[in-house]
Amino acid sequence: MASANEQIMNVPLRKEFLKAPRWNRTKKAVIALRQYIAKKTRVEPKNVKIGLFVNELIWERGIQKPPHHVLVKVLKENDVVYVEHPDYFDDFYKMMKKEKEEKEKKQEEKELQEVEKSEEVEQTEEQDEDKKE
Repeated sequence: MASANEQIMNVPLRKEFLKAPRWNRTKKAVIALRQYIAKKTRVEPKNVKIGLFVNELIWERGIQKPPHHVLVKVLKENDVVYVEHPDYFDDFYKMMKKEKEEKEKKQEEKELQEVEKSEEVEQTEEQDEDKKE
């Protein structure tokens, strides 16, 4: 059963991509998907993360002929919205979580290295002062 912040939506794309020239329609369809999801979930369009399989589905027939509508599963977590094909959503969500954890781990390691460097600098400064005396 879907939780309160998880939904399945059928996103209409035709009305928006027909406004674009033929050679640019799929790009416009991706932008329309992002804007539609942002509007429905009340977040900024830059915080909508489109999954690999939805992107492949939209680009499947080339740049001139995107699908008229697309079925997606949407998960809102804090201010970030994840959009993926319903059949592949679990894999996508696990991948996003793993990337987020790796990013946090790298940031913690970087902070530890900075602290160690600052401690080394302080020690060398103290040693220099001792030598001068």
